[in-house]
Amino acid sequence: MVNDIIQVFTQFVSDAVAVFEGFVEMITGIFQAIWDALIVIMTGIKDFLFLTWEAIKNFAIEVWTNIKNFIYEMWMAISSDTTDIWTVIHEFLDNMYETITTLVKTVWENLHNLIETWWNTIKDTTERIWNAIKTWLINLFNLLKDTINRWMETVKTTISNGWTNVKNKTSEIWNNIKTFITDA
Repeated sequence: MVNDIIQVFTQFVSDAVAVFEGFVEMITGIFQAIWDALIVIMTGIKDFLFLTWEAIKNFAIEVWTNIKNFIYEMWMAISSDTTDIWTVIHEFLDNMYETITTLVKTVWENLHNLIETWWNTIKDTTERIWNAIKTWLINLFNLLKDTINRWMETVKTTISNGWTNVKNKTSEIWNNIKTFITDA
């Protein structure tokens, strides 16, 4: 009976190990398939990018060569008239420069004057507002100060009068006590 239990347990462990090993092989196979697919995809992307770059590079070289040849041929075609053309271009550029410079200076001066006018208006308005606020605050402070001073003067007068009355009453009571003791 014990041998049967050991045999059943041994068979169970052997079967569990076999299932686990099968599971590990399945997971390893899945990951290997994913890895292989990633390698194929990355290789495809690399090949695509390389071929695309080569096509773009070759196209750019061809375009540049055509532009360079066109410019060279144009330059050769007009080389005999270069001085005349350069003079016309130079005069045109000088005139354009003077026109643009005058326009920019005029716009700049007008903009500067406009900003200066706005700034002075803002500054003057701000100063007037600040002076009004300052005057209002000073008047408020003086009103509060005068009110507190009047109140303090009233309190001082009331306390002083009260003290004088207490002092006079105490003196009167004391004099009455002295008279009473002296007359007794």
